[in-house]
Amino acid sequence: MTRDPSEGITLSKVETNNLKSIDITFPLGQISVVTGVSGSGKSSLVFDTLYRESYRRYLESLSSFARQFLQTFPKPKLRKVENLPPSIAVKQTRSGVNKRSTVGSLTEIHDIVQLLYSHIGELHCKRCDQKIHKFVLQELVHKILRKHNGEALMMIAPLNSWDIKPTELKTMLAAQGYTRILKHGQINHLEDESFKDLEPLSLVVDRIKIAESTKDRMIEAVVNAMKIGSGRMSIWDKDQCLYSYTQQNQCLRCDITYPQASLLLFSHNHPQGACPSCQGFGQEIKIDWNKVFKDPQGHIKNRGIAALNFGSHDSYYREIEKWAKKKHVKTEKLFKQYTEQEWKELLEGDGQSFQGMIGYFNWLDTKKYKQHYRIHRAKFSKYVTCQECSGHKHLQDALAFKIKGYDIVQVKQLSIKNLYQWAHTLEQDDVSSKNIHVAEAIKNLKERSQCLIKIGLSYLSLGREADSLSGGELQRISLARCLGSSLTETLFCLDEPTVGLHPLDTKKLINILQDIKNKGNTLVLVEHDTEIMKASDYLVTIGPGAGHEGGHRIDVGDSDHAPKRWVGECETFRGFLNLKNPRTHNLKGDDLRIPLGCLVGVCGVSGSGKTSLFQHTLYPLVAKHLGQEQGQVDEGAHVLADGVSFDGEVSFSRISLVTQAPLARSSRSNIATYLGVYSHIRKILASQALAVHKMIKPAAFSFNVAGGRCEVCRGMGTVVEDLSFLGEMELECSECNGKRFVEKVLEVKYKNKNILDILNLTVLEAREFFFEHKKITDLLDQVIEIGLGYIVLGQSTSSFSGGESQRLKLLKISQESLKGENICFLFDEPTSGLASSDVLKLVKYFKRLSGLGHSFIIIEHNLELLVNMDYLVELGPEAEKDGGQIIFQGGFKEFIKSSQSVTNKFINLEHF
Repeated sequence: MTRDPSEGITLSKVETNNLKSIDITFPLGQISVVTGVSGSGKSSLVFDTLYRESYRRYLESLSSFARQFLQTFPKPKLRKVENLPPSIAVKQTRSGVNKRSTVGSLTEIHDIVQLLYSHIGELHCKRCDQKIHKFVLQELVHKILRKHNGEALMMIAPLNSWDIKPTELKTMLAAQGYTRILKHGQINHLEDESFKDLEPLSLVVDRIKIAESTKDRMIEAVVNAMKIGSGRMSIWDKDQCLYSYTQQNQCLRCDITYPQASLLLFSHNHPQGACPSCQGFGQEIKIDWNKVFKDPQGHIKNRGIAALNFGSHDSYYREIEKWAKKKHVKTEKLFKQYTEQEWKELLEGDGQSFQGMIGYFNWLDTKKYKQHYRIHRAKFSKYVTCQECSGHKHLQDALAFKIKGYDIVQVKQLSIKNLYQWAHTLEQDDVSSKNIHVAEAIKNLKERSQCLIKIGLSYLSLGREADSLSGGELQRISLARCLGSSLTETLFCLDEPTVGLHPLDTKKLINILQDIKNKGNTLVLVEHDTEIMKASDYLVTIGPGAGHEGGHRIDVGDSDHAPKRWVGECETFRGFLNLKNPRTHNLKGDDLRIPLGCLVGVCGVSGSGKTSLFQHTLYPLVAKHLGQEQGQVDEGAHVLADGVSFDGEVSFSRISLVTQAPLARSSRSNIATYLGVYSHIRKILASQALAVHKMIKPAAFSFNVAGGRCEVCRGMGTVVEDLSFLGEMELECSECNGKRFVEKVLEVKYKNKNILDILNLTVLEAREFFFEHKKITDLLDQVIEIGLGYIVLGQSTSSFSGGESQRLKLLKISQESLKGENICFLFDEPTSGLASSDVLKLVKYFKRLSGLGHSFIIIEHNLELLVNMDYLVELGPEAEKDGGQIIFQGGFKEFIKSSQSVTNKFINLEHF
């Protein structure tokens, strides 16, 4: 029964997290947008309340046995919910994404392609490229009758597969009435052949005049020929072979046998179809000798081999010294001065007692069951493209099967747009007419591809690794799956679907949302984008502030959403970073020149090459140039450019890539520990009179070590109980009642607050509370400056959003930088999850740091941030093959006037 949309999803007295007992009704069958400043309570309302309550109700409908395999959430704090449909959450999360994940596996299109290849893939020999005819008895007989009616043909069986003695075989064949042998194209009598060598011999099973009346005899002759030839036979006309057939997937010309087509053969995630060398990863782990011998002045005497300077492993130097003495190599001789033979023996050994450095690493591999050995081995490793499969991950034999001239790797390399055309060609050629499953698969392939094209992901390919996708791309893939489904009367909760989207692509997203809505579904979005808000049916604003100052439902009138330029443009640049001829992925080799000591914005449509240029080319090359170990470029990075250089007065000594990856997975890490505030707080508490009297040290106020924490829950405040078929459940610790510390520690107070009270303070409250402690206030002032004053000191860092994580990483790196050290920050969409007021705070913080000599390169689509950049780089003009060009690089004044720019069309030029 279809619900009346006027009913709506009613939430009463919601108090989840910071929400202040709000009442709200979302209309059914409509698009609703929830907006507000960062930390105001948007996600608490949409995901922690609306979605989790729907999910919890779904779990209650399952058996206790089934529930143990599913994730559970605590019940949201609210009075009641009415008219709540089943829901799906589409968030900016990388859960389910691993090293093996690709666009094809995430969209499940690869499963469809596997099905097609297992059913209609045509086998071609990888050596001679000839199509291998698969034997089907009825088809063979029908073909012979149609083409050779009235002709006399011979059914021939090769004898070279027999293992018995040739003379015994001759006697057996003669006893069965066979009289003729084919040898080198000549027909001879069986009794005249010596049968010393079976290789050139074939048996003439029968000679038949082809006609409808001899059809049964033909079938019998073909069956017998297949038996005698061990699954192989041929058909001859006088002295020439017309056809050769085999019951196996075998090229008779090259004598190569191939496996039978199956779903698993075409999966690189299964041993049956994966490249045996790299197990389907596409890359292999090799020793990185640049890391082993990273000291340019290294030699044996000064212990210049980094890998051996670990624990007792330096004892291996004695083996090297023995080898050096034997070969008359001076221990003070620099490694870079070794002759080719000396270097070869140092690495590979001398073939006698000395095993070389490779022998050392082989020994390390035998100790991989110990964690510290695995970690040490990984420090001196690099990933390189697998030589056997060239990085495509598949078993070579799987590539022998083709559809319309494409093997499965070539299909995976097609863009989604071209994949749709390929599927359309299959449908037009009617290859599916013989199999209803194939017809359904082609139809499904077209529909799923079309969904991805509609949502602006036509430039992706099936083989694209999932860990190279942005959060926005991952979310849109999830959206495409939803669109391709037949779900109706379902609630879709979306987390900022415009993240990673150029304004040009936002219109496509709106059409997708409308399509999902038109199927009878309800959509509730957490979003800041103006165009999405205008296209919604219902708008809710949560605020007015963040943290404890938010959580209210507020009504605001329309405001001017045109992007405003808040900060002035940098007039002079203090240096330049140059990148020459970049050609990674779709880049076309345009030279890049970036000013330093200012804010550089990078824009362009999705798939235009922004990530390829800056994250996959500029960052690793600059890091290598600066000698940063974490930025070393290996063969698997596919970095293609002629190099980087600096000119001008100012350079930088370090480059830092700041992404939206989570700060920490540990639930013990919080903002106080992450920024180093906690150590100061513990010292203050330990200096109080009661603590001194009871000899309570600073370590006792930490929940990470024993001494002051509750040992039942180990300072977590909760314990996990295994309830058998009911699964695991997180419960409040009965020993400390969730207080995390023992009573004697909680008795110690500073300004009438104990350690637990202090951890429950927001950053703004803590700033006021510790106003007289400069070391603490200096750190907290920076957090407030970037708009995170609402965060509670004890909040786990694993719960922070991508935008919050990026800003805290920036603070951390700023603190750790040496005095006077200039850093180049490379940001990936730092405005994710930020309202306009938050963007302003972030820009001002960037501007202050750039004034101190730091440089910022910011990949972004947010117009409010872009219009406040000193310098802009735009890639395009379109995506994938039609992108990869630098269509603009220059100052903001030139940018807004550029005729080449695609982005400036969305900026109201009247404001500038």
